[in-house]
Amino acid sequence: GARELTSAVAAICRDEAQDEATRIIALWSLEGLQQYDRDLMARLLKSELSDLRREAVRAMATLPVRPEELAAMLAPLEQESNVMVRSQLLRTLAEYGRATPDLIDLAVKFCLPDSKSGKLGGGYERKFERYLARKALEQYPVGLGNYLDSGLAKRQPESHLIWAAQALPSAER
Repeated sequence: GARELTSAVAAICRDEAQDEATRIIALWSLEGLQQYDRDLMARLLKSELSDLRREAVRAMATLPVRPEELAAMLAPLEQESNVMVRSQLLRTLAEYGRATPDLIDLAVKFCLPDSKSGKLGGGYERKFERYLARKALEQYPVGLGNYLDSGLAKRQPESHLIWAAQALPSAER
């Protein structure tokens, strides 16, 4: 509860001269104090340091951030090149505990068809992300059902929606 240290810890977290591990520990400290700084988190989510980005995404599930703000901040990471950051994004959506159409839409974007890629990790990573997306969507059956009936869902490819619908209870599929 050492809230008087918040600004000093946030300064360490912002300081790009610090090594990645130090900045992550500072982020954990801010998270423990439940100190949400939108500008700091936006900066961390754009960091060139992938582990720092991943930890910032993870922390978003536990910080006092509004659902619409969470969706806006995580949406650009849909095109993230690092599989660990993308996987954490899906875990964060599952752990956040609240669903809005925008958050569900973000999870559905990861319901890509299976990949037949022969590249190392390509097919496996796709399957794992599909699994994590479905797992996240299973947390919110009512929200997912409402989403699938909405205009927002109509923007998604049919293949994504078919996979997402598998997260509904069997009677509702």
